[in-house]
Amino acid sequence: MDSPGELERGTPVVTVPGFVKDATAGMTVAPEHIANRVARSNGTIISAAPGHSGEVFLVRHQVGGAVAAYAYTEFELIEVNGAASSVQAEPKA
Repeated sequence: MDSPGELERGTPVVTVPGFVKDATAGMTVAPEHIANRVARSNGTIISAAPGHSGEVFLVRHQVGGAVAAYAYTEFELIEVNGAASSVQAEPKA
């Protein structure tokens, strides 16, 4: 991704596997937005906030609709033309 500042509300993303769930000490967000973080989950950016030791994005997950906070290094973009990014969300069992 070129710059996190170029991402807009409504941008489709998929969270990456292997993010560190407890590495959110610099984020000042609601506790439920930390608790709702899920790896390999498709979602849509609904908001971005500067600061927090880096820009933080609120992503609404497609499954369940929960909102979670992620750094821009914790998701990849899904191309608008229908081709997914290199990380594919896995269906939950």
